[in-house]
Amino acid sequence: MICDKPASVTVTTQCKNFIYETVKRIDQLQKEVLLENSCVGCEGSLFSRLYNTKPVSFILCSGARFEAPLGTAADAATTNFFRIQEIKCNSVILQLIDYSGDTPVCSNYTAILDLDCVCGIQCYSPISCTLCNNIEN
Repeated sequence: MICDKPASVTVTTQCKNFIYETVKRIDQLQKEVLLENSCVGCEGSLFSRLYNTKPVSFILCSGARFEAPLGTAADAATTNFFRIQEIKCNSVILQLIDYSGDTPVCSNYTAILDLDCVCGIQCYSPISCTLCNNIEN
């Protein structure tokens, strides 16, 4: 991925760190919900399992939204909605979310995004995703 940005766009290290820290915090909150729900007990929240995903979209430094195909076919639909799956160095592994139907569906596909290419992030209302261990990159 080439991180083209207009000459008029200046991104400071402080701004990049803010985006990274925001992505890291969303990842942490999602993992806490999963850990909290791994055991059934009187102390567990009855409502936390309702929403385990904070969908996000990323705006690249070029001004375009980051998109990824929802499948391997040449004519596969694309999405710009993602679940933060994991952070590695300065990149994030994203699970693709399909919003084409009545309710959002977390797909089995992932994409990797270099956070150095990101100038903005947009967060949406929480949803519940069925998480699977067979995620494809």
